[in-house]
Amino acid sequence: MLPIMPQKTALLGGTFDPIHIGHLNLAEGVCHALGLDEVLFIPAGQPPHKPGVTPAHHRLEMVRQAVADNPSFAVSDLELQREGPSYTLLTLQAMRQQHPDDALWWILGADALLGLHTWHQYQRFPDYVRFAVTPRPGVTLHSARDLTVYLQQQLPQFVGFCDWVDVPPLAVASSDLRRTLAAGCGRYLLPAAVWRYIEAQALYLSAPEI
Repeated sequence: MLPIMPQKTALLGGTFDPIHIGHLNLAEGVCHALGLDEVLFIPAGQPPHKPGVTPAHHRLEMVRQAVADNPSFAVSDLELQREGPSYTLLTLQAMRQQHPDDALWWILGADALLGLHTWHQYQRFPDYVRFAVTPRPGVTLHSARDLTVYLQQQLPQFVGFCDWVDVPPLAVASSDLRRTLAAGCGRYLLPAAVWRYIEAQALYLSAPEI
């Protein structure tokens, strides 16, 4: 029996409320750039910074529908099974325990990196994974050099644990998309299967109060 070879896997966490073409484009770009075996989507259960999200079972099913036709994409309901807030540290620890020999990355937009100091026990993240940092509209991190300088000045414990992955971002945000859907538009910013699910479940009929 041949030994099981370690995999290269990226973890993409998020509220996915709803998942859209920007998420999928990001996952595909990182998968190609890093030569990954898999991108694992991890919908948040109770995001500590985002109260009032769509029920978790709907968000999980939309992600499953969105990735079903891509053999390099998979979904984990880890955070939905865990009670309490969906702290990223707990997810990273669990994923490292489940994949002790694999090369793991956590996909992080440059905008999220700038706010990383507000995350629960963020200093411990490099103990479990590397980070695939991607550009985001309106954020002044545009290159691997910019990333290195920022880490040296603001997050020195992350130096050597971050990879810049230059995936051109699509300017699609779930918060804007929810308003667009409430206005009766937006279907072409979603995978067709997700749009059909939203219609069938009558989701996003009213604009969010934000």
